[in-house]
Amino acid sequence: MATHTNRSRAIGWRTTGMVLSALLFALSIVELILRPGDDAAVWRGLALSSLYLLICLSQRRLFAPARTRDNRRLRW
Repeated sequence: MATHTNRSRAIGWRTTGMVLSALLFALSIVELILRPGDDAAVWRGLALSSLYLLICLSQRRLFAPARTRDNRRLRW
């Protein structure tokens, strides 16, 4: 029995962006906790920006419309 899928096993640019923004968020939080000082505003801005980017990238419908199996069958 063959299984057909549209998903590739390769890591895409979306997943890479999510991982990088999560790492930047974690780094920003660690810097804010360990080194409070004059550049706290920069790290706070980086933390908020990376969190916003992570939230935007995690919403799948922005990048691929939701399609059901029935919709694909009707088009053929």
